[in-house]
Formats: sequence, C-alpha cells, structure tokens
Amino acid sequence: MNLLFPQNPMMRKLPEPIFEPEFDAAKSLGFSCFLFDEEALSAGEIDLAFNRLPPGDGGEIIYRGWILTEELYRRFQEALLARG
Repeated sequence: MNLLFPQNPMMRKLPEPIFEPEFDAAKSLGFSCFLFDEEALSAGEIDLAFNRLPPGDGGEIIYRGWILTEELYRRFQEALLARG
C-alpha cells in the first residue's frame, strides 16, 4: 500500500511537520510513502505538485493530508489517475 503526504515547504524531502510521526510510523511498517507539493497543488500547478512522484503501478494510494476543496480534490484525483 502507498501513502501520500504533503511535503514540508522548507525541507522538501520531509513531510509537513504535523504528519511526520505518521509518515515515519508508516515507513517503519514497510509502507511506501510519497510526498507532493501541496502549495503547488493549491496554486493550480498540478504537474509541479506531483513531479517527485514515480509513475504509478495502478495500485491504491491513500492520501493523508490537509482537507481540500471539492474542486481541488477532483483535480488531485484526476492528476493521480493520469499518473497511474
């Protein structure tokens, strides 16, 4: 199973500080954890938001992050589906 977390805007290789304990726990249990740029997503820069994600394998991914508007969540979902 894959989990997706928003990245820390200051240290982009780390998750947002509030999600860091969950990110670390999931990794320690063997889950694949990925980061995305939530600020870019909110600004409508979808490609930039997901540029660090590897191509998908069709498997499920669980989003653990901030609440999104319905429109932003729809765009978020479409972008992830397009990546596989």
